[in-house]
Formats: sequence, C-alpha cells, structure tokens
Amino acid sequence: MMTDKTPRVLVVDDEADLRELLVITLGRMKLDATAADSLGAARRLLDSDRFDLCLTDMNLGDGTGLDLLRHAAQAAPEAEGAGGGAAAVDTTVSLNNAGVEELQTLKGIGPKTAASIVAWRDREGPFESVDQLMAVKGIGEMTLSRIRDRLSL
Repeated sequence: MMTDKTPRVLVVDDEADLRELLVITLGRMKLDATAADSLGAARRLLDSDRFDLCLTDMNLGDGTGLDLLRHAAQAAPEAEGAGGGAAAVDTTVSLNNAGVEELQTLKGIGPKTAASIVAWRDREGPFESVDQLMAVKGIGEMTLSRIRDRLSL
C-alpha cells in the first residue's frame, strides 16, 4: 500500500508492453506509478494530480515527450529543485553526452546528421562551444539557429 509520502511517477508510453513493464518495475521499487498511453491522457493526469517524476517516451502518437514536459512545467510553476517536479526538468540536449537517438529529438536533425555529430565528437573531442557544431557536415546557420536554445555542452 502506498502512503502520501510515496513518490508518484507518471509513466507515458504508447507501447502497452513498455508501460506495463515500467509500472511493475516501479511498483517493486515501492513507487506509486500511474500510466498514460498518450500525450493527451498524460496532460489530463498532470492537470488533475501531482507527480514527483515523469518518465515519457519521446515520440508519442499525438505529440512528443518534450511537449509533455513543457506542459508539466506550466501546470506546476511553483515546483522547484531537482526533486520538486516538472519545473526542474532540463530539456536541453548535451552535445558532449547525447547519443544519436537523443540528438534526433532536435528539430531538423535526422539519423545521418546525428551520426555525423557523434562521429565529429569522437574524432575531435568534446565540443567547447555550441558554435563548433557548424564544423559538422549537415549543420548550417539556419539549423543551428533553430536548435541553439535546446543545446548545452
């Protein structure tokens, strides 16, 4: 039985098997997990209840995980600190740590360009500035200006 102090986790995934596995696993960890199968369902849950953590698929049938995190931050603007909830969620992508899959969450970055970014980083070492991304084949001024706000080192 979960208590009021039991951390609450919202699990959002459009694949039923993954949702179920996460809910079972989190339950075994003594966490109170609630599942949603879409962005819309998750938004309704966030609007009506409080969660300490949100685990979301990045690509949902009716939107993205980032859409959900932005909604969560607006729904709980008073949240603060790493354990405080959605307002503390960092939706930036680290150029020095992200893999191909995470890089593809950036608008206009497909598998080929994401692989080029990782290959450049492996060959040249860590990025020292976001502007260095211009040295990667497939990244121009337009692309960089579109994604700059979502990038960190």
